[in-house]
Amino acid sequence: MPHKRKPAGKRQHYSRDLKQRVIYQAQVLGNSSTAIAISLDMPIRVVQRIIKLHRDTGDVATECTRHGRYPLMPAAAVEFMLALLQHSPDLYLDEIQEQLLTLHQVDISLTTIW
Repeated sequence: MPHKRKPAGKRQHYSRDLKQRVIYQAQVLGNSSTAIAISLDMPIRVVQRIIKLHRDTGDVATECTRHGRYPLMPAAAVEFMLALLQHSPDLYLDEIQEQLLTLHQVDISLTTIW
């Protein structure tokens, strides 16, 4: 019997080695998706996705190019803002916002600066 479904939101990540075993069982041993899912204790849909990805790209996993959220401000703007505050710690948020826009062409909300 294939793997039981996990509750939504708890996504299982499988290693590259395990995904390569899926391809080995499918291509070399000629096992069906259901047989692979049972033998490796994986959901059948995951097995099908791995096989399709391998057929389309020749690889068992896509490489993630970015981890986490995109930064709200460029690093140079952050460094500038910190240097500006060290020089003049009594600046108002709107003055900092104006300096960032004027000198770095970065339009940042007051909440982000705060």
